[in-house]
Amino acid sequence: RSSPLDPPPSTFSYNSSQNKLLVGFQDKFELHQLGGVGTSEIRVETGTNPIWISRNQYAFLNPDNRSQLNVREANGSTVIYINIPETKRIFPASPSNIYLATDDSIVLFDVIRRKEVSKRSIGNVKMASISPDHRRVAFISNNSVTISTIDLSKASTFHDGSKIKSGIWKETFFIYTTKTHIKYFLPNGDNGIIRSISFRGYIACVLDKFLICINTESEVRRLDVDLTECRFKTALEEGNMPKVTSI
Repeated sequence: RSSPLDPPPSTFSYNSSQNKLLVGFQDKFELHQLGGVGTSEIRVETGTNPIWISRNQYAFLNPDNRSQLNVREANGSTVIYINIPETKRIFPASPSNIYLATDDSIVLFDVIRRKEVSKRSIGNVKMASISPDHRRVAFISNNSVTISTIDLSKASTFHDGSKIKSGIWKETFFIYTTKTHIKYFLPNGDNGIIRSISFRGYIACVLDKFLICINTESEVRRLDVDLTECRFKTALEEGNMPKVTSI
């Protein structure tokens, strides 16, 4: 669905338990109650960067006051206003917690207790991705990737010479794309190149021997990848010698 009156959406947040989708724009967002094929109920609200923080609640920023977090019930009944540090973006964290991205740091914020839990100096974060085991989170800035424990207590950062386009977890390592390469980054700080690419690719998912990505022309592409080096280094880090020998 496109409209010449609207800029393209910038964020999406899906609630699988209620089959609801939050679509964020520059100064407004839409809440879609998804139904069958071609059916969807839509509610439009003023706000930016909406994310689900629980099965029944979502949070968003006030575009005119980024020191205020708004929390609303899924049915739209009530709104809670919470004072926060001035924030550029918000990301989901553990249940009822969110990450606040300020100019120079990431803050783990407890929405229920309305207080800061922890903080780490990571600047200009534009994306956050939680690992499948929910033990780590990867923060992507323009030219760096930081992998941190979920509570921000430990972290390692890799500064890339190229602008980072997208990233996704595969098992316990993080895979990301630049304009010319697909690369990997391990929680211990180790990194490397998986393969080169001839287009700007945005990763959707990674399987065992290939990944699915989308290019700037909105075409879906499948690329062959060899993850042996990533798995070998991970097995070494974990001290899993039978797996090392097998590889």
